[in-house]
Amino acid sequence: METCSRLPGRCRDAATAGRFVSGIHRQLHNNLTMNGFILLKTALDELYVKGNSDAVEKLFSENYSVHAAGRTHSGRKFIMQYMKSLRKSVSGIKVLKTELLSENGNLISWKRTLSGIHQAGFRGIPASGKRIKWEEMMVSRIEDTLIAEEWLLSDLAFQLMLKNRDVF
Repeated sequence: METCSRLPGRCRDAATAGRFVSGIHRQLHNNLTMNGFILLKTALDELYVKGNSDAVEKLFSENYSVHAAGRTHSGRKFIMQYMKSLRKSVSGIKVLKTELLSENGNLISWKRTLSGIHQAGFRGIPASGKRIKWEEMMVSRIEDTLIAEEWLLSDLAFQLMLKNRDVF
């Protein structure tokens, strides 16, 4: 990228100034995307792995909502209840992989792969005592540096049922 003596007004011509401003815009855009993805990975680590419920207020909007399995759930209280239930049912949760798929403005599409041991019943699925691995696809909307809304597609329930073939 051309420096233009670090100021667009000092460029020799309009084309050079345009390239300089475009480069800065691209760099800012990439930084915002990476900051959003870092926010999402931090939330994943703090909630799923560490079980840190104090992080909810710092990372999620007060009006947070998630759309999953044809339902919409709202509020920080829902996040804390869900995480408590999940961590009780699946112990030793590890994040195996996170992958940024795309971004468009304040929307980030990403995929995460997790694992843990199914130690207690979860949503009517009895404990198997077995290690499970599941994937989730997310579209997350970031607003004012907080996670405001998400759309989730998860194969957690399917993977739990697979480990309980004798029951289902």
